[in-house]
Amino acid sequence: MVHAVATPREQRREETAARILAAAKLLIAEGGYESLTMSKVAKALGYRAGALYRYFESKDAIVFALQRRAAETILGDVQQSTAAVGSGDALTRVAANAYAYASLSARRPTEFRLISLSVGDPRELLATEEAKGARGVVPALSAVLSHVAGHYAEAEAEGALRTGDATLRTVVLWGALHGVMQLEKLERFGILPGGRIEALLTDLLVGAGADPDAVVAALARAAVIADALSSD
Repeated sequence: MVHAVATPREQRREETAARILAAAKLLIAEGGYESLTMSKVAKALGYRAGALYRYFESKDAIVFALQRRAAETILGDVQQSTAAVGSGDALTRVAANAYAYASLSARRPTEFRLISLSVGDPRELLATEEAKGARGVVPALSAVLSHVAGHYAEAEAEGALRTGDATLRTVVLWGALHGVMQLEKLERFGILPGGRIEALLTDLLVGAGADPDAVVAALARAAVIADALSSD
């Protein structure tokens, strides 16, 4: 397949859009979604506010693009954790993917904030059709979920899990991880026990038919992989 080469004008446009996204991401990292405005982005770049609208139609369109990038980054993380496990042992790959995602709030706090905004904010930032489009956040998030679901299916095929819906198991895992990760905000009160992610994964995997000893071994190996990922 022959890919068209971008013209100098198209390259300049892509570079400017990338600078806009980088400035917006920094504003969100420093003050959250509410701190992001078109005027602040323009000021950070030395542009006129009106110039930004040639690249993004609104603040929410910028957030939308950042969410897609965040999802693509997360996919890279879970793929890296999968590669570290290697072939076979799909149970460990599921656990390694979960650990990679669970460490987002510490390793990639802005990406975690953006994804949390996409799945937890009740506001419709952009139209559903746009979110599901080829360049929308939904396909990027679906790629992450499909990757993990594939390992669930492999674990079932290996006899490590009983028969079940791999996609449903993945969605439940994803939702549960988000819930536990949000609890990190309560850490400062000293009322939460440690080992929450391990307890969650143990309950979900054993509940899906995994041998408890196999789960202990899988979590131990996945934790080592997660530590290596965090140190990169």
